[in-house]
Amino acid sequence: MHICCMLLLQFSLSNHASFRDEATLNLVSHTLKSQVPCDSRWLHHVSRVAAVYGPNASGKSALLHGMRFFTSMVRNSATTWAGDPKLPRRPFLLDAGSTNRPSTFVLDFVVDEVRYEYGFSLTEHEVTEEWLRGYWTLKPTMLFDRHGGDIEVGRRLRGGAALLNRITGPRELVLSRAFTARHEQLQRLASEIIEGFEFVFYSEQAREERLRQLTTELAEGRFKSDDLVTLLRVADVGICDAEVSERELPEHFKEFLMNLGPATDATQPEAPEDDTPHGPTRLVLEASQFEELIIQLRRALKFHHLGIDGAYPLDLNAESAGTLTWLGQAVPALARLRSGGVLCIDELDASLHPQLAQVLVSMFTDPDINPHGAQIVFTTHDTHFIDNVNPARLTPEQVWFTQKDAQGVSDLFSLDEFPPPGRTEPRPPLPVGTLRSGPAHRPDPGSAPRRRPGATADMSRRQERRPARSLNRRTGTRRENRRLLVVTEGKTAGELLSRRVQPLFRGLAPLALRGLDTGGLQQRDPARRQTSRLGQIHPSGLSLHQAP
Repeated sequence: MHICCMLLLQFSLSNHASFRDEATLNLVSHTLKSQVPCDSRWLHHVSRVAAVYGPNASGKSALLHGMRFFTSMVRNSATTWAGDPKLPRRPFLLDAGSTNRPSTFVLDFVVDEVRYEYGFSLTEHEVTEEWLRGYWTLKPTMLFDRHGGDIEVGRRLRGGAALLNRITGPRELVLSRAFTARHEQLQRLASEIIEGFEFVFYSEQAREERLRQLTTELAEGRFKSDDLVTLLRVADVGICDAEVSERELPEHFKEFLMNLGPATDATQPEAPEDDTPHGPTRLVLEASQFEELIIQLRRALKFHHLGIDGAYPLDLNAESAGTLTWLGQAVPALARLRSGGVLCIDELDASLHPQLAQVLVSMFTDPDINPHGAQIVFTTHDTHFIDNVNPARLTPEQVWFTQKDAQGVSDLFSLDEFPPPGRTEPRPPLPVGTLRSGPAHRPDPGSAPRRRPGATADMSRRQERRPARSLNRRTGTRRENRRLLVVTEGKTAGELLSRRVQPLFRGLAPLALRGLDTGGLQQRDPARRQTSRLGQIHPSGLSLHQAP
């Protein structure tokens, strides 16, 4: 088993999906007071959990999709995407100018106790910027810096000349090409990014794919059935055993699959000049792919349920959605706990009991269960994680919110940014150069002077164009003198909800309204329409609605 050494510090994106402006997810703890830890132990200064709350369509899933696109670029831009006419980016579409502006993604991460900052900007036709820096000291050291087709290689990067010669296309990342070329220094970093992230999205198709993967791993011995049964017993669904059986496929189905062989020249469609759909094409399977497909289809995962007079095997289609959801999340979670890395789950609470979701997250916070510092980033609507009466509740620096304004622009901010008790004014700004969360303070790339082709790079100018990214959090920087709005059906529910939620928003006075639903509130107070939407969470207030 490969042990992933990567730790996620922070991730930023801009001009992606609903995030027009830069948004930053920061997992660095307040204990970090400088660019790098004095004890060189990053694990002591990084949070292992990040929960993202927000209304529907506020940007929660877009954040995870941005992280997945980032890793996909490193994996595919020099391989499977190399022949595509366009890069599959998703710019902000509600602004006429955003579609023509580059999208930017930046990852701060740790490998072998060294902090790295890797980022790139791209349009659908080319990579406009790409850079990699390491922090062996308090000051960053450039490994490479790319601006269009002009690439500068730092002295600390070995094999730089060979790397430049392998850059073949404007849509390829240097790091992706270095990974395929097995560059002696960059391949390790690229591998940690590619293998260090795992994504679990909520859909029927994604769940079925995860179950097929689980079946394959069980059949090949890469995942133990005892571990699977243990996870199922935690869920208390009455399952006592699991097995992978072999089944015979119908003859007519085999004949159908055999016809999915390599197409002849006469049936091969002409290569399109663009990405315009040209109608259905014939599915082509190589011999190895055909064999693998047959093997997968023959395997069947069954669970043994306890009955009155023994255990009875049942197919997957007989299992509940909750059981399958738990397997789809708990299995990759267990794999990450054993190997390290980052697990990203969208809609953690969908079809999952709150107690099971709590158990899943608590495994990442327990150092005995999570010795490699694996991290989990998830989106949720479940308030149990921030319930004040829950002794295992998340800390403010582990809780994040997304909101979308009237122009359709998403914002990402932490609960930790609200003022602590007894102070309503924000803290004074930190001096330039100190570490803090939030935007990376990079000027618009269009305002930076473009270097002439073939000119020698000036490192000081590079640093001026792209300053060092900060990591420290901006505690209590949000001016918050508004009240917390709690909309419920009845006084009792309002008082109960207020007591449970108010302590999380330090110093905010909750307002409980009786006998009003969200529609009635909008009619009475049109100025509160935006804050009264069902489930809306944003800096100016929290609107919750309890059904009668």
